[in-house]
Amino acid sequence: MAADLAPQSKAYLVDSDVPAVELARENLRRNGVANAAAVESDGFSALDNLAFDAIATNPPFHVGRLQTTAVALQFVEQSARHLRRGGRFYLVADRFLKYEPAVEAAFGNVQTVAETSRYKVLLTAGRVEDAAPLEARREYRPRPEAQASDVLAVRQRR
Repeated sequence: MAADLAPQSKAYLVDSDVPAVELARENLRRNGVANAAAVESDGFSALDNLAFDAIATNPPFHVGRLQTTAVALQFVEQSARHLRRGGRFYLVADRFLKYEPAVEAAFGNVQTVAETSRYKVLLTAGRVEDAAPLEARREYRPRPEAQASDVLAVRQRR
């Protein structure tokens, strides 16, 4: 969807599950999406040198049968280092999961922008200035066509 909404950008679909990545690649191919890539990665490990204009996640909160927010909390911390200034971070979660303190600690702000009886979408606009810098980061210069790309992990082409 992000690739379609922002054709001058590149979207990265990231998962640590190999079959999920293979299926995403097949879907991109079948739909003729050229400005997106499905990447096998544990968090940002395969994308460590990239900075993004928008990041969206619906992190797992189960490892097997064990309920845990560890994966999500690690991804929030990593996202703060990979989001360009002025970028947006979205997190979709079950309402009972209390990610707000972690998101606010990582980015300096958080708001709930959508919710149902079961789910919520958190948004942070920008990031705190003292977040760990990424060498490849550049100042964010929004373009009209990029405003619709505020979903998924999107890196605008420069």
